[in-house]
Amino acid sequence: MHITTAHLPKLIRSLEEALNNEKNWLAFDSRLEYLSVYDLHYFDSPNRAADFQLYNHQEDREVILLPVAALLGFVQDKAREQLKEGKAFTQMEIDDEQVLGYYSDMKFGKTVSELEELMDSHDWTKVMYHPEQEPVPGLPLSEILPWIQIGFLVDQLARFGGTGERAKEQVQLLVERHWKGRPMEKFIPDVLSGKIVTQSIIHEHKTRSMTQKNLEFLQSQLKDAGFNESIFPELERNMTQGKESFELKDQVSFGKDELSATLHFARSKQEGSDMYFFNRYDASLKNQSVNTTQTFFINNKGQSIDLNEAKNLLNGRSVYKELTPKEGDRYRAWLKLDFSERDEHNNAAVRYYNRGYGFDLKEAVGRIQLKEMQDPAQMEQLYKSLQRGELVSATLIKGGKEIPIELTTDPKHHSLKMWAMDGVSLFMPGPKKETKYGEAPVDQKRMQEGTELKAGDALVNSANSVQKGEVPTAKAESVTNNATQADKKKDLLPKNTRQNSLLPKNRVRQGKGQGIA
Repeated sequence: MHITTAHLPKLIRSLEEALNNEKNWLAFDSRLEYLSVYDLHYFDSPNRAADFQLYNHQEDREVILLPVAALLGFVQDKAREQLKEGKAFTQMEIDDEQVLGYYSDMKFGKTVSELEELMDSHDWTKVMYHPEQEPVPGLPLSEILPWIQIGFLVDQLARFGGTGERAKEQVQLLVERHWKGRPMEKFIPDVLSGKIVTQSIIHEHKTRSMTQKNLEFLQSQLKDAGFNESIFPELERNMTQGKESFELKDQVSFGKDELSATLHFARSKQEGSDMYFFNRYDASLKNQSVNTTQTFFINNKGQSIDLNEAKNLLNGRSVYKELTPKEGDRYRAWLKLDFSERDEHNNAAVRYYNRGYGFDLKEAVGRIQLKEMQDPAQMEQLYKSLQRGELVSATLIKGGKEIPIELTTDPKHHSLKMWAMDGVSLFMPGPKKETKYGEAPVDQKRMQEGTELKAGDALVNSANSVQKGEVPTAKAESVTNNATQADKKKDLLPKNTRQNSLLPKNRVRQGKGQGIA
């Protein structure tokens, strides 16, 4: 990847502005040949950046994460180096591995400076600290605090020295300069060997507190998603064992629907973090007519698919969700699994139908006469259930008779699907009322031929009627929407523009970028 000299000043200003706004991480498409400010996506936390990378990873796209400060320092130093040598250049090569190496050097230098500053802040002629000795009970906080601070410093020296020979050399210079010929001299060998690796009281308390908060957050997240609380003890056991990653199993029943799930957890890859994250779950649905599996990813924004919604999607129904794009405001869209198209992991493709697609739930329901329309509260509950992807029970009024039915949405065809309680598919009106361009040609032709169907008319003697609860096939859908006019009606439907594309599809490059979660 390269950046031209014409874009370099603007890139530097953009990186500086991001740092000033405390946006310390950035992401970009690694397949770009030339980088510009318009290709960078900034984030104020590593978790948000990781969410972005994960979302694109599941879409088979190649996104790299880098620290903003590292990229800024890298391009500035490289530009100075070339200008100092009197070299003329029209572009600069940017390699993410070199930037990450630069970042490591930055962190190393910063750590050494911080340790040196801490060492200079104490009068080591008077300090005598022993890692196994606790402060005398009852001492005032003013006397306990220095002991805690020194304990933490000794711990950091030992830990940093154990990260490599280069770090060990720096620690040796620091402790010999400050401790030689003083009370702490006898601890120099133990610090350099890593024998003194202790936790201060504050550090221990903080660690325990963060672990408990992490556990409580995950438990709340699992409960909200519909998982059983019976898996909580196993979750806690795995977290306390310090595993890099682990899986949990759960099973939930929804009437005749049996949903089994494998939950995937992983510890954060961010340096110094012991936080665990719930990344995804594999859901398998079994009932009389369905036996399929899909992986659902967790985005930690409260927009993830819960178990009930997963059950409905796996049954072939649509769910209305709030989504967050790579840029701009959140928006809502209908989601539906397309079982005719699967990826290399055997996951069905996800189709998105947003507001611009033209499906209006209340308008579609308004085309039929329901008994529930007499009660606004019942209708509001009906709308919410349909948005969750449920198969909703209702009462159709036809010819003065009340017919018990079940409804579900069909955003793709701007309509609903309706079944009688015996499972026979009923016709649903296709054209909207008061359409902008008048009556559709397909409906004019139907009326001329005397084949117009009314709301609630059954498709009599149809061997291909869709049974309730089935995952609709292309053949079944065409029958429900009048197969004799299917080809012409396709031309009248808006094109299905996928809304989930953040970056162009491509195979994910392994081992690149800053691995964080």
